[in-house]
Amino acid sequence: TPMGRKIQELIQADISVYSAHMTYDKSNGGNTVQMAKRLGLNGFPLPGKASGEDQDFSVLVAELDLPSTLGQLTDLVCNGLSLDEKEIRIVAANAEPIRKVGLCAGSGGDFLEQIIAQGCQAYITGDVKYHLAIEAKEAGISLLDPGHFGSEKFFSEDFGRQLSELAGKSVAIYRSKFDINPFTA
Repeated sequence: TPMGRKIQELIQADISVYSAHMTYDKSNGGNTVQMAKRLGLNGFPLPGKASGEDQDFSVLVAELDLPSTLGQLTDLVCNGLSLDEKEIRIVAANAEPIRKVGLCAGSGGDFLEQIIAQGCQAYITGDVKYHLAIEAKEAGISLLDPGHFGSEKFFSEDFGRQLSELAGKSVAIYRSKFDINPFTA
């Protein structure tokens, strides 16, 4: 399999791999938190997502400083994530001012009910499927889908910077030179 060949190459090169994708997503500095920072939003984790002492930061809710239109929010996402508007799929649910926004980098469709329960007027997440879009529209919540890649494309840069800050000069951190969007590459 393609994954098997990659693993075989790593073993032959005597390279160990630790994939921190999901643990990074849940951390207070992970993909969703970094996406919120890029958008200039201060978000708080969904209530009830705590597990022990750890808080799950994979989904955030943010209050906007000023009410925004869907067009203004789309511009914010395009500018903050360095995307062209054609890279974002939009579900316009209503023309109400947007005051509260849900965010989940990657694929956050499973959290739509919690986002609706929080009173959000818009939800920014990737990998939105047809039935989720219909459900959101019927619930009156607009969706902005920058794609899985579009919402997490800064992972290597952000995670590498954080690791370097933690490790100092005692550990060499090598970031991948490959960052490929499979839908445009």
